[in-house]
Amino acid sequence: MEINIELLLNLPNLSVLDCSISDKEAHIYCENTSSTCVCPSCLRPSSSVRMYQERTVRDMALLGRKVYLHLRVRQFFCQDCNRYFNESFSFVEASKTMTTRYEEYLYFLSDNLCINQVSIKEDVVWLSVNNIYKHYSDKQIEKRKVWQEVRYLGIDEISVKKGKKNYACVLVDLERGLILDFLENRQKETLIAYFKEKGEDFCNQIEVVSCDMWDAYSTLATDLFPKAETVIDRYHFFVHLNKALDATRKNLRKACPEQEAFKHIRWSLLKSPEKLSEDEKKALKVAFEVSPALQEVYELRTELKTVFDTDMSKAAATEKVEEWQEKAKKLENVPIGKFLKTLNNWKDKVLNFFHKRHTNAVVEGLNNGIRGIIRRSFGFHSFDNLRRRVLVEFG
Repeated sequence: MEINIELLLNLPNLSVLDCSISDKEAHIYCENTSSTCVCPSCLRPSSSVRMYQERTVRDMALLGRKVYLHLRVRQFFCQDCNRYFNESFSFVEASKTMTTRYEEYLYFLSDNLCINQVSIKEDVVWLSVNNIYKHYSDKQIEKRKVWQEVRYLGIDEISVKKGKKNYACVLVDLERGLILDFLENRQKETLIAYFKEKGEDFCNQIEVVSCDMWDAYSTLATDLFPKAETVIDRYHFFVHLNKALDATRKNLRKACPEQEAFKHIRWSLLKSPEKLSEDEKKALKVAFEVSPALQEVYELRTELKTVFDTDMSKAAATEKVEEWQEKAKKLENVPIGKFLKTLNNWKDKVLNFFHKRHTNAVVEGLNNGIRGIIRRSFGFHSFDNLRRRVLVEFG
């Protein structure tokens, strides 16, 4: 059965002159079918050919073989403007060594694999694959129109290198669940300069800023967004209460090192009651029988969580939280006392949650996706490369 190479290639205005096929490679010699070429200067067609040269470009694989196109390039002479020029091909850009569709294919592969894996799989130099990814991802990012509709802004940080405390800042549209931008640091000065560059109209359209208790984030609404309400993310807030509960457990472990009931119950304590297994419930019951004080702190945590799980007005929630504070004070528990100070410092912004019940839950999910990118790519040579990945995948 005779194979029609031109049909397999499916490239416009291309005629195959010859081909050489081995086990691993296919070399296809071809030329443009058009007898004329438009002069790039005067835009008039010319048919005067003065010389030929060969140009080799890599194309999509055929029949499991790498494909190299050996293009017969004609040099034309334009009599109208008295100049020489080489013909171009619609399927490959000038000076490029790969067809456009093959570059797009490499970019598609790079979305799911790290650059090194694509380089090995396709037998293409790492630098070439990396440059292709930069080129196409930058084009994709430039086309984004994500800022016009932003009303609810989520701000959080993520450590790019574990244990190095080099925090990058994640900006998220809480309504659409997409990353707006990924900044190299979380410093207040950086954020102020960034948002001022967005302009006054953008700052006026922000209605809610949801963040953790990092001061640079919490003061942004006052400094930059005159119509925005700052909401301290409830999950970050409850981290402090969980620490108080765990600190109570640790104090009991120190006071009673031989008591088995306080061992191996940390995660059971921090879990939501409805998610506990029967064995975990039994272990907690034993611990609470030994230490009613631990049970009181545990039940306090559950009571406050119930308040935040209930849909109510900010005024009603304020009343409930203040009742909870009075009850917590009576325990005279040192870790709970520290938590109460934190609550007093941030209470108004914490209780803003009850206006529209915004949280950074979607941000935390996206942060997990960013961590997946970092693990999958085995590190990045520059922050810009990581930012490209993040915005292409989650923007």
